[in-house]
Amino acid sequence: MKKQSTKEIILQASFDLFKEKGYDSVTLKEICDQCQLTKTAFYYHFSSKENLLIHYYDSVIDKISNKSIAFVNAQNYWEQIIICFDELLQADLELGPDLTSQLFITNLREDKGTFNFNPVLTDMCLILIKKAQDAGQILNQKAPNELYQAAAFLFTGYETMWCIKKGKFDRKQIMRQSLETIFETAPEFCLKNRIDPNQIFLI
Repeated sequence: MKKQSTKEIILQASFDLFKEKGYDSVTLKEICDQCQLTKTAFYYHFSSKENLLIHYYDSVIDKISNKSIAFVNAQNYWEQIIICFDELLQADLELGPDLTSQLFITNLREDKGTFNFNPVLTDMCLILIKKAQDAGQILNQKAPNELYQAAAFLFTGYETMWCIKKGKFDRKQIMRQSLETIFETAPEFCLKNRIDPNQIFLI
């Protein structure tokens, strides 16, 4: 089993503390004590507590990237596209609406690039979208980069509403239904049991 790096240890310990006590309640000293590190050692890896949030999605993208060869070689391209978005969504669920909100706040104060399109993920999704179009799994024949951009902004929109509503709706299913609409997914690949997205506004 691969040994965790100091950076990974800091990230794991800090997010455990954030989830337990809330982002604002956790001090840098507590993080250092939890990791048995000095502040100097912490600052070697991260410039601030806020900087920890910015790096949250790095490991998620790495996880998706490690699957890239299997994704591109798979035959059910639409499901592979869904898996990419599901991995990002699962990361949000693990982070929780409060910490995800803090991530938005951090980037609203100053754009830290957290929500920029990751080039590795983007390239992989563009390949999968084109393959899904050619295979007739998605019927929308607009340029893959346009479809991906629309899907990515849709994801961020639901992410924002999920934070506002404190995680009280089934974001995964509603997200998939909306992706099916954007991509015009072939009927045999669509969800059979559907829910009304308007339920979000009734919470």
